[in-house]
Amino acid sequence: MLRHTYELLNLGVVSIKKLEEKDADNVHKFLARTFYKDEPLHGGHPPPPIEDYWVLKALPQGYSLKVTDADGNIVGVSINMDYDKLPAPPKPDTEELQKVDELMELVFGKIDDIQDLLDIHILAVDPLWRKRGLAGYLCDHTERIAKENGFKAVSILSTSIFSAKIAESRGYRCRYKIRYDRYLDADGKPIFNVPPPHTAVAIYVKILDDSYYCGSP
Repeated sequence: MLRHTYELLNLGVVSIKKLEEKDADNVHKFLARTFYKDEPLHGGHPPPPIEDYWVLKALPQGYSLKVTDADGNIVGVSINMDYDKLPAPPKPDTEELQKVDELMELVFGKIDDIQDLLDIHILAVDPLWRKRGLAGYLCDHTERIAKENGFKAVSILSTSIFSAKIAESRGYRCRYKIRYDRYLDADGKPIFNVPPPHTAVAIYVKILDDSYYCGSP
């Protein structure tokens, strides 16, 4: 079983472990108070009810990770998924979510040429534990899991300046980026009014196998 322990500055001991199906409720609550409050495109809206939350279907795949503090509380997660092995996500039930879904399809379509890809779908850290390297640890361990399971590449979808900085700091290459103020509707107006400092959505990829060719750089 994967388990690694670290001593972080002034914050005590944390452990990185694989997420399991039994963690679903705690993960849902954690994302509601972290990721969904901060993620630019969701505008503070809560996640879907747990029974309808498609993201949690990735947990049984065994690639997702959690960081826990000394008391066992979740302080960070990386929801990692193999899209090819998951059922199709449900259709969005609001116009706002439909617009987000269309943007995601556009961005992910730019890496269709990459096979054997593990996606870091959600990367979230508790506000009290940020700027301590947790997101980087989660990325590093995700790459280790990807290699152990035969994946040739790892991707990170970035909708914020923070996830973009994390991806770039870990050596991921930007495959596609579009500024929010240039993603326009039929009337030439921005579809999303995203507050600063967030300016763009981008998809980053790191190739894990030097012999692997994935088309465009």
